[in-house]
Amino acid sequence: MNDEMLWTANVGDSRAVLSRKGEAVQLTTDHEPNTERKRDSIDEKGGYVSELPGDVPRVNGQLAVSRAFGDRSLKSCLRSNPDVQTTPTDADIDILILASDGIWKVYIITATQTLVTF
Repeated sequence: MNDEMLWTANVGDSRAVLSRKGEAVQLTTDHEPNTERKRDSIDEKGGYVSELPGDVPRVNGQLAVSRAFGDRSLKSCLRSNPDVQTTPTDADIDILILASDGIWKVYIITATQTLVTF
Protein backbone atom coordinates (compact mmCIF):
# COMPACT_ATOMS: atom_id res chain seq x y z
CA MET A 1 0.00 0.00 0.00
CA ASN A 2 1.17 3.48 -0.77
CA ASP A 3 -0.46 6.89 -1.07
CA GLU A 4 -2.04 5.92 -4.38
CA MET A 5 -2.70 2.17 -4.46
CA LEU A 6 -3.55 -0.84 -2.28
CA TRP A 7 -2.60 -4.28 -3.58
CA THR A 8 -4.34 -7.36 -2.23
CA ALA A 9 -3.38 -10.92 -3.07
CA ASN A 10 -5.54 -13.84 -2.05
CA VAL A 11 -5.09 -17.60 -1.99
CA GLY A 12 -7.50 -19.67 0.06
CA ASP A 13 -10.31 -18.52 2.29
CA SER A 14 -8.97 -15.33 3.83
CA ARG A 15 -10.68 -12.14 2.79
CA ALA A 16 -9.95 -8.42 2.56
CA VAL A 17 -12.78 -5.93 3.11
CA LEU A 18 -12.39 -2.19 3.35
CA SER A 19 -14.66 0.58 4.43
CA ARG A 20 -14.94 3.45 1.97
CA LYS A 21 -17.00 6.33 3.36
CA GLY A 22 -18.57 3.87 5.79
CA GLU A 23 -19.59 1.32 3.12
CA ALA A 24 -18.18 -2.23 3.13
CA VAL A 25 -16.32 -3.15 -0.06
CA GLN A 26 -15.19 -6.77 -0.51
CA LEU A 27 -11.78 -6.80 -2.24
CA THR A 28 -11.14 -10.54 -2.52
CA THR A 29 -13.08 -13.71 -3.23
CA ASP A 30 -12.69 -16.94 -1.29
CA HIS A 31 -11.25 -19.87 -3.24
CA GLU A 32 -13.65 -22.60 -2.21
CA PRO A 33 -14.25 -25.68 -4.39
CA ASN A 34 -18.01 -25.09 -4.47
CA THR A 35 -18.54 -23.93 -8.07
CA GLU A 36 -18.81 -26.09 -11.15
CA ARG A 37 -15.89 -24.28 -12.79
CA LYS A 38 -13.58 -24.92 -9.84
CA ARG A 39 -14.73 -28.53 -9.49
CA ASP A 40 -14.10 -29.11 -13.20
CA SER A 41 -10.60 -27.65 -12.92
CA ILE A 42 -9.79 -29.91 -9.97
CA ASP A 43 -11.25 -32.96 -11.78
CA GLU A 44 -9.20 -32.20 -14.92
CA LYS A 45 -6.02 -32.23 -12.80
CA GLY A 46 -6.81 -35.65 -11.33
CA GLY A 47 -8.41 -34.58 -8.06
CA TYR A 48 -11.99 -34.68 -6.85
CA VAL A 49 -14.32 -32.64 -4.66
CA SER A 50 -16.21 -34.41 -1.90
CA GLU A 51 -18.52 -33.16 0.82
CA LEU A 52 -17.37 -35.90 3.15
CA PRO A 53 -16.57 -35.61 5.97
CA GLY A 54 -19.27 -33.10 6.86
CA ASP A 55 -21.08 -30.79 4.47
CA VAL A 56 -18.15 -28.61 3.33
CA PRO A 57 -16.79 -29.22 -0.18
CA ARG A 58 -13.19 -30.47 0.14
CA VAL A 59 -10.49 -31.22 -2.42
CA ASN A 60 -9.75 -34.95 -2.22
CA GLY A 61 -11.80 -35.01 0.98
CA GLN A 62 -9.16 -32.92 2.78
CA LEU A 63 -8.84 -29.22 2.00
CA ALA A 64 -11.77 -26.80 1.87
CA VAL A 65 -10.11 -24.36 -0.57
CA SER A 66 -9.37 -24.61 -4.28
CA ARG A 67 -6.12 -22.61 -4.10
CA ALA A 68 -3.42 -23.01 -1.50
CA PHE A 69 0.29 -22.76 -0.74
CA GLY A 70 2.18 -25.59 0.89
CA ASP A 71 -0.26 -28.50 0.60
CA ARG A 72 2.24 -30.78 -1.11
CA SER A 73 -0.04 -33.82 -1.32
CA LEU A 74 -2.67 -31.75 -3.15
CA LYS A 75 -0.32 -29.61 -5.25
CA SER A 76 -1.09 -31.46 -8.48
CA CYS A 77 -4.80 -30.60 -8.36
CA LEU A 78 -4.72 -27.10 -6.82
CA ARG A 79 -3.68 -23.72 -8.13
CA SER A 80 -1.31 -21.69 -5.98
CA ASN A 81 -1.19 -18.42 -7.87
CA PRO A 82 -3.02 -15.66 -6.02
CA ASP A 83 -5.73 -13.37 -7.31
CA VAL A 84 -4.20 -9.90 -7.20
CA GLN A 85 -6.35 -6.79 -7.10
CA THR A 86 -5.42 -3.14 -7.07
CA THR A 87 -7.58 -0.54 -5.37
CA PRO A 88 -6.98 3.20 -5.53
CA THR A 89 -6.38 4.71 -2.10
CA ASP A 90 -7.67 8.04 -0.92
CA ALA A 91 -8.94 9.80 2.17
CA ASP A 92 -12.31 8.01 1.82
CA ILE A 93 -10.87 4.70 3.10
CA ASP A 94 -11.74 4.30 6.78
CA ILE A 95 -10.44 0.83 7.64
CA LEU A 96 -9.14 -2.36 6.04
CA ILE A 97 -10.12 -5.71 7.58
CA LEU A 98 -8.01 -8.79 6.79
CA ALA A 99 -9.40 -11.98 8.30
CA SER A 100 -9.67 -15.70 7.74
CA ASP A 101 -12.81 -17.75 7.21
CA GLY A 102 -13.34 -18.00 10.98
CA ILE A 103 -14.65 -14.44 10.86
CA TRP A 104 -16.24 -14.47 7.41
CA LYS A 105 -18.24 -17.65 8.01
CA VAL A 106 -19.94 -15.75 10.83
CA TYR A 107 -20.22 -12.36 9.12
CA ILE A 108 -21.56 -12.44 5.58
CA ILE A 109 -20.73 -9.39 3.48
CA THR A 110 -23.99 -7.63 4.36
CA ALA A 111 -23.29 -8.11 8.05
CA THR A 112 -19.73 -6.91 7.44
CA GLN A 113 -21.25 -3.47 7.22
CA THR A 114 -21.70 -3.79 10.99
CA LEU A 115 -17.96 -4.43 11.39
CA VAL A 116 -16.88 -1.43 9.33
CA THR A 117 -19.23 0.93 11.15
CA PHE A 118 -18.34 -0.45 14.61
